[in-house]
Amino acid sequence: MWGPGDYLQPFPIHSTDDLNGELHTAGRAQGERAGERGPEETVRRLGSRIGGLAERLHADDVERLLDLRPILPAAIRLGDFLCTRIVELVVHGDDLAVSVGLDESPPAGAAAVTMDTLVETARTASGDVEVIRGLARAERTVHTVFPVL
Repeated sequence: MWGPGDYLQPFPIHSTDDLNGELHTAGRAQGERAGERGPEETVRRLGSRIGGLAERLHADDVERLLDLRPILPAAIRLGDFLCTRIVELVVHGDDLAVSVGLDESPPAGAAAVTMDTLVETARTASGDVEVIRGLARAERTVHTVFPVL
């Protein structure tokens, strides 16, 4: 079973091979298909899905396992998967804000979940000692620990 750090670890792009790998190629294709719907249909679909989402999530079990196959070869707890979705919203929301000249901060709870999840991702990728050194003594790190995405 994967945690949030395991889930996010395959997504960074460090090379052309990563960019052209199966995971990112599939993601771009999904985005292109979604883009074909156009902005009005995208907003309509979002509105129809977001309405009952809070109620559904409150009724669901955060310990329930989600099967990630065939995209990723693992399972992840619903609660952990939701943490990765918060990271996506915060990171890409910041990308969007910066691209249009806004200086916005995410809600404190979302920022805390994002930072915790990104540190966990760094721990998964680099180990505890490297993360400690990356946060406190960068001159002692063996390799670059941050950024993780």
